[in-house]
Amino acid sequence: MNLNVKRRAALFLVSQSITLFGSTLVQMAIVWYATIATGSGTWVAAFSICSYLPQFAVSFIGGVWADRFPRRLLIAGADLGIVGVTLIMILFMPMLSEAHTLLAALLVLSVVRSVGAGVQTPAVNATVPLLVPADSRMGITAATAATSPIRGITSMEAIFRIMGTALREEPDGIIRKRRKRSPESL
Repeated sequence: MNLNVKRRAALFLVSQSITLFGSTLVQMAIVWYATIATGSGTWVAAFSICSYLPQFAVSFIGGVWADRFPRRLLIAGADLGIVGVTLIMILFMPMLSEAHTLLAALLVLSVVRSVGAGVQTPAVNATVPLLVPADSRMGITAATAATSPIRGITSMEAIFRIMGTALREEPDGIIRKRRKRSPESL
């Protein structure tokens, strides 16, 4: 494999690993927030389902789209869509004073982000074989597949560290303040 092909493949894999790590981190942070804010298994289950089931369902269609449409546009479009809805949610979160409204908005955010991942992930997986010569595809595909569980484990570790530090430093933080504004029980 020549140096240019290795460089292109490495750049693509690293950039996609970073963006997918960020997406996984945000999804887990949302589920973790629901866990801490509500203490309810029902809410945690709802967030878990909304975070991962749409991705599973859409990935079948996303795989077909990856074969029929420009992969670069699918990857960039899905990533921009995920970032866009996340940014909109970040901007509107301070305006959502009622706990149930915030949780419902986060559920919708989780579904939209999951749908985007269902388009992006198959397009990324379909792009990898095009970047490397046939004799190196097995190793690169294996390396790509190995990053998914590593990404999941490291993002969980990061969330535990971030949320643990935040809770230790300010245990009466944003979660309890939101509960005080909403007299309804969660």
